[in-house]
Amino acid sequence: MKYFDYSFRVPMHHVDHAGVLFFANLFLHAHDAWETFMHSLDADLAQLIEAGQWRIPIVHAEADYTLPMRHGDEVDVRLQIERLGRSSMRVAYIFIDRDGEQLAVARTTHVFVDAVTNHSSEIPADLRIRLQEYAAG
Repeated sequence: MKYFDYSFRVPMHHVDHAGVLFFANLFLHAHDAWETFMHSLDADLAQLIEAGQWRIPIVHAEADYTLPMRHGDEVDVRLQIERLGRSSMRVAYIFIDRDGEQLAVARTTHVFVDAVTNHSSEIPADLRIRLQEYAAG
């Protein structure tokens, strides 16, 4: 199993009055990691949307927060495909500080949808092959 690594620095405008990452902003960073991951697989989301063949909406999202992330913190995100189904995938994002401490874990479930019929569709075979490299189990 292989992980995709993504890093970011917590910007000031993402923290709340207490000085920690506002809870919803965790998903901004998770989505940035996912978009960068997909681009690394030659599946540029902007091009996929523009082509109008299929969409990949998030149908479920969840997160567990372990330690606070503060303005200026350097954070690594380890992305893994936890489950790769016929038409969906569950993605895990493990947020880690530079000392290796786990800060949070987020998960998103994406469904591949045919843009014309608006029904779920199989993950394209060529993309499935590239995704499997990062799939658990």
